[in-house]
Amino acid sequence: MFRSFRSSLIVIAPTLIVLAACSKDSSTTPAVVTDATIATKDVAAEVGASTASILASQTLADVNSGAAPRSVLLVPSGVFADIASTPLFASTTCTGPTVATSTNPPGAGWYVCAKTTDGGITAQRAHRYFAAGSVVPNFGATVDSVQHIWSETGTQVDTAKGTDAAVRSRWVSRGDTASQKITRAVAASGATPAVPESRTWNSRGFNADSANVVDAHGTRRWSFSGARATTNLVYQLPKSANPYPMSGTISHNWTSRLINLHISGKADTTTTTRTSSATFNGTQQATITVGGLSCTLDLKTHLVSGCK
Repeated sequence: MFRSFRSSLIVIAPTLIVLAACSKDSSTTPAVVTDATIATKDVAAEVGASTASILASQTLADVNSGAAPRSVLLVPSGVFADIASTPLFASTTCTGPTVATSTNPPGAGWYVCAKTTDGGITAQRAHRYFAAGSVVPNFGATVDSVQHIWSETGTQVDTAKGTDAAVRSRWVSRGDTASQKITRAVAASGATPAVPESRTWNSRGFNADSANVVDAHGTRRWSFSGARATTNLVYQLPKSANPYPMSGTISHNWTSRLINLHISGKADTTTTTRTSSATFNGTQQATITVGGLSCTLDLKTHLVSGCK
């Protein structure tokens, strides 16, 4: 049942090592008819989808683990999901704590959650609690961090999003391991200011996705493989008032292969390594950079626009 978790953990480390040296765009096969800006916008759209999936997984992990009570979460369905076919915050059964076995996630103390499917994506998640470096059986006042793992597989279709009017279909295979730091609220005392309740995320993961893009230029078939990471992504509670990350970054380091079936009847194949990052400021708008292109990601609609 949890071989996907275990295999995800095995794959992540070497992927990060291999790709860490890539600090800028590099093409290994010159494009013949592919417009570089169109191709980079395609990648930006996929970065936006992957970034949104990380935010959705973090929010669902909060629900499952109790690290942020339901009463302080943003409740409406679809806020973080690309396509909300089922309520995003529907109850999920999590059983545990587990003992260490070959079929469970590595180590003891995990709560394993039932699979969920939303917008064509099926996710499997698990979490466990730590206090002062030791695993504890339940979430409580002494818990200072929560470890999470999740995997996602499935198919999504985005129709006519944005000014490019492209129809995008993607096939998803993703996995992450994450650490969530619990910062408790501290009241102001004398000259010492109050500290708000917050959650800080760091994660490492991978993408092995593919996408099919159809627009006025023709059909572009993409495959993506590589690493994604979350660095010091901070949410301030209550999330009902602060639904978007206050700060932090989500980065991707991908090798992509493009088969472009141009409307002119020509075709070419291009393989490129690209780095990208999404930065957050507490608002609905995040900034995505892909190579030398800067775009805006709407965290509610997941629309990537304004690339320049």
